[in-house]
Amino acid sequence: MESKTRILNAAVHIFAKKGFHGARMEDIGTKAKINKAMVYYYYSNKENLFQEALNMIVRRIYSEIISGIRDSDTQKEDPTQILVKFVRLHFSAFSKSKEWSKLFMEVLNNHPEYLRAAFLNAFETEKISEHELIEQTYQKGVAQGIFRNIDFKQVFISILGMNVVYFLAHPIAEFILDLSIQDEKAFLKTREDSIVDLLLHGILKENQSTDGG
Repeated sequence: MESKTRILNAAVHIFAKKGFHGARMEDIGTKAKINKAMVYYYYSNKENLFQEALNMIVRRIYSEIISGIRDSDTQKEDPTQILVKFVRLHFSAFSKSKEWSKLFMEVLNNHPEYLRAAFLNAFETEKISEHELIEQTYQKGVAQGIFRNIDFKQVFISILGMNVVYFLAHPIAEFILDLSIQDEKAFLKTREDSIVDLLLHGILKENQSTDGG
C-alpha cells in the first residue's frame, strides 16, 4: 500500500508538471523511487494511473468536505453557518496544493471524462453528494425565510466558481494581481472571507445577519 501511495503522489506531481501526454511512467517511477516495472504492475498503463491519481485527489477533497458538513448538527445549526462551513471547507481543500489545481486544469481542458469518473468514484465512497447536502441546507434556509428563493443550481455553480477560479487560473491571477509568495499567503486569507461575504450578500434576505462565521 505504501508503494501505491508513493506512486500516486509522484503521478500527481509529474502529471501536473508535464501534462498527461508529456508524462512518462518511467518519470513517475523515478519520482516515487520505485522501479518502472512495479509502476506497471500496480497500474498497467498510463491511463489507469492518471485516473487513479485523479480519483485520489477528488476523494480527499470530497471526504474532507462531506465529513466536515456531517459534523454539523444539521437539525439545530443555522443554515447560514452550515453553508459558510461548506464554502470554507471547499476553499481550504483546493488551497492545499497548486499541483492539484494544475492537474484539474489539465483534466478540464483536455480529459473531462476522467474527472467525471473521479466524481462518480467519490460519490460511491460517500453514498451522498456534497450537492445534495448543501441543497438540503439551502432549501431549509429558504423555508425559514433566511435565504432568497434562488435557483439552487445557480447558487451552487457560483460557489464553486468563486472558490476555484483563483486556483485554476493561478498564473493569470498571479500576474494581474502582481502577487509575490508572501503576498499570496495574505491574499488567500482574505480571499476566503471575501467569498463568504459576496455569497451571503447575494442569497440572504434583507435584514438577515451576515455573521456566518
